[in-house]
Amino acid sequence: MRRKGGALKWLLVFVILAMLITMIAGFKMKTRLSEGAAQIEKLQQQTDEENRRAEELKEMEDYVKSDEYLKQIAKDKLGLIDSNEIIFKESKE
Repeated sequence: MRRKGGALKWLLVFVILAMLITMIAGFKMKTRLSEGAAQIEKLQQQTDEENRRAEELKEMEDYVKSDEYLKQIAKDKLGLIDSNEIIFKESKE
């Protein structure tokens, strides 16, 4: 009978140890999942930001290819005017 009680005692110790190990492993896994979720959120924000930037660059590319941009550059950098524009110059007097 004494032998049966000793075996039960060791079984109880084993079960408690197994539960502790499972709880610790679960806690570590929960921590890793939280860190992973935070990293996913950060990467999603970076992706959204890069997508916005890509859209802005596409809009700029379309504008640079337009006649409006060419006219603006010709006016600003080269001093050219459109055929329907009139230039008024101040007199030096």
